[in-house]
Amino acid sequence: MIIWSRWGILVVLFAALGAGIGAGIGTALGTPGLVAGVGLLVAAVGIWAFDRYVLLPHLDRPRPVYVNQPLPVPETAPDGSQVTVRTVPVLNQQGQPIAVRPRSTLFFVPFGLWAWIVGVVGVVVLIFGIVAATK
Repeated sequence: MIIWSRWGILVVLFAALGAGIGAGIGTALGTPGLVAGVGLLVAAVGIWAFDRYVLLPHLDRPRPVYVNQPLPVPETAPDGSQVTVRTVPVLNQQGQPIAVRPRSTLFFVPFGLWAWIVGVVGVVVLIFGIVAATK
């Protein structure tokens, strides 16, 4: 069972595409393990770049926390309905708004850390491919 949150499933897509394209090219060249390792290394760079340039600044950026606060006296909205709550930002003890940063994970491991894991697997596959190619 694969467990992910938010954009974490894209790690599987990056790694599968990198290894698959690398193995396909490697099979055509006669060294599938060697080029599959290079494909995983390229996938690791893709994971890192996606995390650095897309997730952190755009998709997983901090967002303010809001809460509904009941009004002591109901107010009348412009459309004539009665408003009994108001949405206000949650403030810390210093009066600053609190923000949370959503996290994209796969198997509870943060998205950015997967670049290093896939890179290490790519190096291991590359080493085994080199050893197999020299026999």
